[in-house]
Amino acid sequence: MGNDVRFVVTDSRKQTDVFSGKVSEEGLRGTADSTDSNNPKTRVMHAFTARLLPARPAGPPRVHDFKPTTWSNEFSAHRMPVLTVWPGTPCSRRRSTPVAWRLAWSPPRT
Repeated sequence: MGNDVRFVVTDSRKQTDVFSGKVSEEGLRGTADSTDSNNPKTRVMHAFTARLLPARPAGPPRVHDFKPTTWSNEFSAHRMPVLTVWPGTPCSRRRSTPVAWRLAWSPPRT
């Protein structure tokens, strides 16, 4: 108990996925016991991790200059996000050089 988390998800076909994990200062880490999408009678286990989102910043619109220092040909949970874009936040990107991207960020209107 204490830092243990367990929840069950049931889809419209009555297939269930069971997620079990532990909460820590870094986030959530555990295993998912899921139905194999190719064979509903088979179960598959997957490890998962989750990170807490940073606090949503207050204040006026701002521009973030992002200059990557590493590259990857895949989306991966092992790479930390460079920016959190909140739902409802208008964004645009402009390519200024091959290695520099500018992301204009504005807080949502209330």
